[in-house]
Parts: sequence; structure tokens; C-alpha cells
Amino acid sequence: MKKAAPEKGLRELKAAQTQSKILKAAKEVLLASGYKNTTIALISKKAKVGYGTVYNYFGNKENLFMQVVYSLLEELNKILYINYSPSTIDEVFSTVYTQIHDVLQFASRNKAMLRIVWEAIGQSNTIANQWRNSVNAYIERVVEDITYSQNHGLARPLDKYIIAKGIVYLVLAFFWDIVLENEVDIARIADNISRLYLYGLYD
Repeated sequence: MKKAAPEKGLRELKAAQTQSKILKAAKEVLLASGYKNTTIALISKKAKVGYGTVYNYFGNKENLFMQVVYSLLEELNKILYINYSPSTIDEVFSTVYTQIHDVLQFASRNKAMLRIVWEAIGQSNTIANQWRNSVNAYIERVVEDITYSQNHGLARPLDKYIIAKGIVYLVLAFFWDIVLENEVDIARIADNISRLYLYGLYD
């Protein structure tokens, strides 16, 4: 009976190591082959584990893919979900500019994997819905920021949902342009979007 806890701990450690190995292999296969051509069989071969092992841990390719990009989403969320409490228009501009600039820099740093995300959104309704949910959550976050600014007399009483959706979609358009290498001047993009947002909404 005394050995049960250590044995359980070893099993959990081994399971974590196997999962990590599968995720590492999945990332390598995705980057090499793209989302469409990636299969559980290719991942299991790369990870040197059985097909059933990969399936038991993740269920399907979509679930496995989302686990691979989870660390990316965590990094992005740290940029998106910040404490917003400006007291002046200058502070609003500084906060908004920094946030937009950092989001676009994130896109530039992670082009290779984000191109796979772009492909996966077009290939999988499940992943497309998950991405849409993330975007909608960020729109709600911007609504909170605008509400704060309006309640503190910094912003005009415009429709905060329309403004939030507009600014998020605008940033996303340039986000994907940067990933697909259609745009490169991050500082200029961030500056212009921030000024458009500021001069349109703020007094």
C-alpha cells in the first residue's frame, strides 16, 4: 500500500513526458507538412509512439492542433488581457499603441506557426469556431476598456460594441497581412490605427 503513491507519481510523470513528446512531434510535422497533410499516423511515427497512444491522449487532429498552439494563445492573451486604467488621453494612446504594436510583433515573430493556424481555420469548422470565440472574447474585452473610458469622461458616448468590433477586426486584418507577409511596417500600422481609434472615439 505504501508504494501506491510513488507508483502513481511515476505513471503521471511518464504520461506527461509522452504527451510532451507527442506535442513536440506534432509541431514539427505541422511546420513541415501543413495542417491539411498532417495526420495522426505521421505524428505517431515522428514521436515514436503508437497511433492509439496519440489518439488516447488527444482524440483527434483538431484537439491535438489546439494543444500545439495553446502556448501561442497564452502569449497572445498576455498582450490582449492587460489592466486598463488610463486617466488621460495620452495614457490611452500609449496603452492602445503598445498593445496593437505588441500584437503585430507577435504575428511577425510567429509567422510559421500562425500560417498553419490560418490554414487550419480554413480547413476545420471546429478550429474556425474556436478562433471566432477567441476573437469575440477580445471584442468584449475592448468593450470593457471603452466602457471604462466613457465612464471616466475620456471617450465620447458612441456605440462601444460597434467601435470595439471595428478596431479588433482592423487589427486582425493587419495581423494576418503580417503573417502572410503582405505588410511589414508594424510601427506605422500601430501608430495609424491607434490615432484612428483615439481621434474617432476620444475627446
